[in-house]
This record gives sequence, C-alpha cells and structure tokens, in this order.
Amino acid sequence: MRLNLEMLREDLRALGADGETLEIADAIGREIDQLAAIATAFRDFASSPALRVEEVELAELCLDLAAFLKPQLRESGVRLESDCRPSPVEGDRTMLRQAVLNLLLNALAACHEGGLIRCRCRPEGGGARVTISDDGPGPGPDPEAHFKLFSSTRPDGTGIGLPLARKVARLHGGDVTLSVSPDGGAVAELTLGPRPAARTAD
Repeated sequence: MRLNLEMLREDLRALGADGETLEIADAIGREIDQLAAIATAFRDFASSPALRVEEVELAELCLDLAAFLKPQLRESGVRLESDCRPSPVEGDRTMLRQAVLNLLLNALAACHEGGLIRCRCRPEGGGARVTISDDGPGPGPDPEAHFKLFSSTRPDGTGIGLPLARKVARLHGGDVTLSVSPDGGAVAELTLGPRPAARTAD
C-alpha cells in the first residue's frame, strides 16, 4: 500500500498537482504508517513467544539505545543523560531492548524542546532496575491508566508501548510502573527478576 501511494505521489507531481493535493497524499501516507505501526505493535503484544535467554548487560543495552536515539533527540531538542552501572541479567535481549526503547520513546514524546530525560540502570536483588524520568507534563492523576491497551494521550500514539513493556518485564519476573516525579514529570521504572518467569526456547 505504501509503495502504491509513493507511485501515486510521483504521478501527481508529473501531472503538476498543486500543493494541497500533495499534502493530502502526505497525510494519507502518515495514516498508513500509523496503521502499520499499530498492527506491528499489536502483533508483538498478542504473541507469547518463548524467551531466548542469554546474559544481557542492561547498562550496555541502555547506552546502545541512547546512541541509537541521538538523531531523534537532536531533532526534538531533548537531552538524554545516562547513569548506568553494570547490571547483568538473564533474559531475552530482543524483548528487553524493545521494552527499554518503548520507555525511552514514551519519555521523548512527553518532552518539549529543551527537555531532559534521565536513564538510570542499577543491579538489584539479583536482577536489575532501569529508571527513566522526564520533565514533561507527567502521567496525570491515574498513571495506571496508561497501561490500558490502546490508551494514549498522543494523536500519533498506538497505546501499546507501555503495555508491551510491562508484558516483557513480567515475562522476566519483574514489572513496569509509572509515577509522578518530584518535579512533575513522569518516572517509568522497569524491574527484572533474577531469572525469567516465562518459558524459554529450547
């Protein structure tokens, strides 16, 4: 569908379509991308794959994601400060990466230009804790409502990022919580147990 739309846009340009027509085509493209993102996120949430367990260094994972997000952070005018100590855990690297990425993207979406995100990683009780805080408007009076599937306060949000992060954490014997920070922003905490709670791949 995306390819067909791109071909249509090229045809419209060749025919000398006006700016308004091209803007409509762009808007349709954004809607297609949004629907694709929702479909992918829902597939990930609905599936219950076996975990491919290995040793994962969460501090390294968090720092890798910070580097990965640099272009988006720069474009948004948001800073990310990382304070990560060695925090090895047993878990599925791909799932854990997606969970932490979802929390970072959620924080980034909440920040305005000039905003600040802090990512802290520490070993805890044989597992680990990742704390991601932002200086955005905060999660509101009912932070737990953000974990309801398809619940989002953003027009471009899928409402699956936080529920998926929580699902991953619980598969690993932990959880994800959301609270209000002392300065009014949001604090997301991902905890992981000493070992996964879900079945593992052979």
